[in-house]
Amino acid sequence: EAEGASIVWQDLPPGLDPMSQLTKLTKQGRAKRKRQQLQSMIHAVSRVIQPGDTVCDFGSGQGHLGLLIAYLFPSTRVILIDHNSEKINMAKFRIDQIESGICDMKHSSKRKVCSFKDRIELCYSIGDIEYRPIDLGVGLHCCGNFTDMILAHCKSVKANFCISPCCYGQIKCNSIGIWRNNSWYRFWSAK
Repeated sequence: EAEGASIVWQDLPPGLDPMSQLTKLTKQGRAKRKRQQLQSMIHAVSRVIQPGDTVCDFGSGQGHLGLLIAYLFPSTRVILIDHNSEKINMAKFRIDQIESGICDMKHSSKRKVCSFKDRIELCYSIGDIEYRPIDLGVGLHCCGNFTDMILAHCKSVKANFCISPCCYGQIKCNSIGIWRNNSWYRFWSAK
């Protein structure tokens, strides 16, 4: 699967590439940074993901990270969660485009990605999955206390997590050099 490898964007269905016109990242610099962020997250995810895992992409937006995980790790199920219905609608459109691209690629490639569309679920809130097990929680640009909510949910269902918050200005370094948000530290160190 994707472990340790660089993402070869031109080998993916266009709907997975932030540089594609399908993603609405029209500024080259922004799309390039998104590619780099996704590459870093996929590298981190590849170290903990297991075949058959259910992965939840919290604050998924239009699905950049979650859809890429679903494609690169074809035995996973992916849940995209975002409260913004416009972003969920964009994710639905991208899923259809990616599914179409995969069907086209099957005729010209040896790579098989079974039932891409069937392995993805769309939700509007953490409450939609409150009592369901997940194996891995991911989030890219999880603002403010949203990171804490994701960590709390992952802890409650005993899931691994790979999160990159955007509000790093709220994070402080402790005396031994471990970065932490004070409320996160109290939450995880509580007995």
